[in-house]
Amino acid sequence: MRISPEVVARLQEILAARVGQVSPSTPSADSSTSSDAEAAPVSLSAELRLILLLHQMVKQMSEVDMERVRQVQEQILQGTYNPDARAVAEAMLQELGG
Repeated sequence: MRISPEVVARLQEILAARVGQVSPSTPSADSSTSSDAEAAPVSLSAELRLILLLHQMVKQMSEVDMERVRQVQEQILQGTYNPDARAVAEAMLQELGG
């Protein structure tokens, strides 16, 4: 999967808007026996927040490249779609682990 520069820029904008919105975790009621070190607030770096945001966005993305689907549909309609049968067979074997 490729992420375009436009998507990266948009993600950076979203992250910049969310910086500071990640609140430190607060100790739960049953953590009264934990040490002070365990109860200390956690601060995430901007890089880690970006990674977490990317991970969340990738999980929501479709695995289908709709632009490629549109291109193939257009080629089929124009009668210019001529896939390489050997390449298709090799890709299928590769996908099946062969």
